[in-house]
Amino acid sequence: MAPRKTTLALIFAAVCVAVAAAQEREVRRKNLIGKAPRELVGEKTDWLGKSPPRVLAELKGQVLWLQFNF
Repeated sequence: MAPRKTTLALIFAAVCVAVAAAQEREVRRKNLIGKAPRELVGEKTDWLGKSPPRVLAELKGQVLWLQFNF
């Protein structure tokens, strides 16, 4: 019986951790809604077109492709 109780306890703990993580992501997402995005900062030097924009305001109204390589 003891191994079964241990297994159930581990499953319960894993579910609790997953629920807490989901709640934390939701709180962080809600904190970003309605706020201006952070400026794009990076080492990219080969932009298509003209020189890279210095602030996001220069990109307003334009199509923007963001590619993340991890």
